[in-house]
Amino acid sequence: VKDMNKPQSKLNSKKRAGVLIVTAILVLAACVAVVWGVFNRFLKNYEDNVAAESADHLTEISAQIKLYMEAKADNDWKITANLAQTISAYPQIQTDEIFDFMAHEQDVWDLYDVYIYTADGRCRDSQRTVKNNDDASETVYQAQQKGKYMEIVQSSVTYTMPISTDTTLDDSKIVAISIVKNLDTFIDNMDFSSFDGKAYIYLTQSTGAKISQLTSAVAPPIYNVHSYFEGSETSCIVHEGHSIEEESFFDRPCVFIKNNPSTDNEYIVMTPVEVGSGENWHLYYIVPEAVVNKTMDSFSDSITGLSIGVILIFGVMIIVAFAVVYHMRSKQFNSALMARDYMFDMLVENTSTAFALLSIREKTPLYVSSNAEATIGDKFFTIESYRGSYRLKGSGEDDNPSIALINEEIADWDGRSEFNSSYIPYTVADGSTRYYVFRIYPVKEDEDEFVAIAQDVTVDREREDKLREALVMADSANSAKTNFLSNMSHDIRTPMNAIVNMTDFAIDAVGDEKKQKAYLNVIKDSSNHLLHLINDILDMSRIESGRIVVAAEPFDLKKTLTEVCDIIVPLSRNKKQKITVDFDDIKSCALVGDQLKLTQVLINVLNNAVKFTPDKGSVTFTVAELPSIKSETAAFRFTVTDTGEGISEEDVKHIFEPFVRASGVGMRKTEGTGLGLSIVKNYVKAMGGSITCESKLNVGSTFSVELPFDKDMQRPRPAPKKIDTNVTFDGRCALLVEDNAINRQIACMILKKIGFAVETAVDGDDGLKKLLASEEGHFDVVYMDIQMPVMNGYESTMAIRGSKHPQAKTIPIIAMTANVFAEDVEKSRAAGMNDHIGKPIVIDELINATQKALIGEGDL
Repeated sequence: VKDMNKPQSKLNSKKRAGVLIVTAILVLAACVAVVWGVFNRFLKNYEDNVAAESADHLTEISAQIKLYMEAKADNDWKITANLAQTISAYPQIQTDEIFDFMAHEQDVWDLYDVYIYTADGRCRDSQRTVKNNDDASETVYQAQQKGKYMEIVQSSVTYTMPISTDTTLDDSKIVAISIVKNLDTFIDNMDFSSFDGKAYIYLTQSTGAKISQLTSAVAPPIYNVHSYFEGSETSCIVHEGHSIEEESFFDRPCVFIKNNPSTDNEYIVMTPVEVGSGENWHLYYIVPEAVVNKTMDSFSDSITGLSIGVILIFGVMIIVAFAVVYHMRSKQFNSALMARDYMFDMLVENTSTAFALLSIREKTPLYVSSNAEATIGDKFFTIESYRGSYRLKGSGEDDNPSIALINEEIADWDGRSEFNSSYIPYTVADGSTRYYVFRIYPVKEDEDEFVAIAQDVTVDREREDKLREALVMADSANSAKTNFLSNMSHDIRTPMNAIVNMTDFAIDAVGDEKKQKAYLNVIKDSSNHLLHLINDILDMSRIESGRIVVAAEPFDLKKTLTEVCDIIVPLSRNKKQKITVDFDDIKSCALVGDQLKLTQVLINVLNNAVKFTPDKGSVTFTVAELPSIKSETAAFRFTVTDTGEGISEEDVKHIFEPFVRASGVGMRKTEGTGLGLSIVKNYVKAMGGSITCESKLNVGSTFSVELPFDKDMQRPRPAPKKIDTNVTFDGRCALLVEDNAINRQIACMILKKIGFAVETAVDGDDGLKKLLASEEGHFDVVYMDIQMPVMNGYESTMAIRGSKHPQAKTIPIIAMTANVFAEDVEKSRAAGMNDHIGKPIVIDELINATQKALIGEGDL
């Protein structure tokens, strides 16, 4: 029996061994399955974490690129504003100087071009080339409506700002200026390279239209970035289910994974870029997933094969092998992060902007760009907070001077808003001093972390220094005004002296009619001279406030020239001068324009020629008609040449400036405001013309005025009805509304002299009440002052016209006022007045206006 049991025992042993082996295999298989499942889950979580970390780092890189682009755009706006402010600060700048300035600024700022726009719709670049006028007009309109305007055309971006100045280019007011940057090289100029050149960038508008892209063999050329994502599945890592088009409407960065059917998947970081133009650009930073996760993918493949072999050999080795490989992967991942940090340092080290990420919780900065020490003077610094007060702390025991200056300003910072320092000076390697501003932006996700930026602003500081120099020049202009007031005090007191003393003499000469008449003539001449001085001052005041009004009325040029000569020729002959006049060859005489201003311009220039030319000298006045492109217009050159003492070369440069008088002997002996030629210059400019002066001391001067006019295409016109200025108004009754007692007395005497019975009112309200209380037909006419207490002349007139008095709509109301400018006449007409008489009252003008009003032709 024992012999028979031995084989059975072996069989049972074998069966038990087989069961054990099967059980072991099953257990091992179960363990392998469990371990494999756990490993796969671990590996999947690890991949997700790595993907999330990769997305965060890509977002950080994209954010830094965005900050750089925004700084570039902000700098471009500042350059544009600086050009606009500089041109505004020099209203007398000449055309050549403008283009030289544009070309200089183009070289200084490495601009593709500079455009300047004028009110006549023209646009010229720095080489004086005329651009598309239609596009130029639209650009100027958008800039004036929005305050500033950015426009992308083909491969360039234009930054445009309006200009408010009297500066002209080719006789047309400058209204805007643009700088142009080349978009083809916008991103390439950043010298950006990452992930072995396999990453690339697109910069687009909010619609997806491409603005610029990184020139790279791996970056396909596109027109609209949205087309790049067609035919592929794109998923948002942060906001699940959102498409790129949906995310483009949010002002936040977002990371996507693009699953390409035939090529490697890609990370896409979309970041909004603020360019200060009313719209956001978008930055698309695209990196192949295989490049970003290259190390992780290699690790996954290796660990999978290794784990299978290790599980078959010995299960415990799986954990050991995994730990070893995990350590290696972490080390490699950290190396990749260091490489990315190095890449960003390379990106910023050649720029003038340093970056740092600071945390109150950490004693060292989370990140500091490699160029920080060159600017801030410390290779690392951090931020500290104690009871709501903040300060920077450098690496040394004592803060360096730059950090100390920042701490003086940051002490009162609340830690929640953006912090901006003033200009902080620092010394560069060559020993020169530069300036930077230090900005701190709180990180919204973590209240204890901050982004710090130090940006070199030496150029801005130098620009402000230039503005200060411009202020000094403005102070010089004020000094010129002070000198002008000193001269005016003398010039006004001269006629006033004659008026005061001759009045006393006239009173003392009662009974001696001959002497009294002589004294009164001197008073009259001195009064006219004083009125002329006052009118010059008022005209200049209106010009400086931009209130020049140019009329467009028909007139006869030859008749106007004849009237001017009738005034000037006797003055010249009194000085025994030889005066030559030539305007016989003019063909276009029937014109439309401002005859009064033309007369003022010519009389002023001719009177100066006669005044500053010695006895027995010569004055020549010629008028030539210039060729005209249009048959409806005519242009003329008015030339006045004299043999006077002349003007120095230095004085000629300033002869048309207000409050400036030449320094010659004859000039000093001549009374005047120093405003005449400045007024002439502005009148000529307002009429669309130009004026020049050529002069040599002891030889003489030549003034040339060129003016365009429209031809009067409706001639002949009916002759105006002749007014009899010898008429009297016996039997008529006038209501005189005047608040000043002396003016009221003078006006009463004049009206009674021409036959009126006169009743008076002391203000507009009193005048209204007396008219409303009168019977129909009692008053024939109302003479109304404008500036009065209680109720002014406009208000009183409108109240009369709106009343129920039988004569409310028909009684003539004539303004009798010292408000004599064109807009004053227009206000009188709008208020319902029939005519307008200026003070001092000229009797012939009073009779003329009254007769027209009474016979029904006096509506303004």
